[in-house]
Amino acid sequence: MDCFCDTKQYLEYVKLLHYLRRYGYNDYLTSDTSPAHGDIRRTFKANARLTNAV
Repeated sequence: MDCFCDTKQYLEYVKLLHYLRRYGYNDYLTSDTSPAHGDIRRTFKANARLTNAV
């Protein structure tokens, strides 16, 4: 199963993003998603959208 960036440990992901913002991190984030099915670009765009929404 292909999981998006915040589906396994949602609260931990929210905390990570909170502290990154709090301490002024303003660079790239990566995703450990390996889409076996479907469009790779769409998967990573969805990850970016979910991260921005959180």
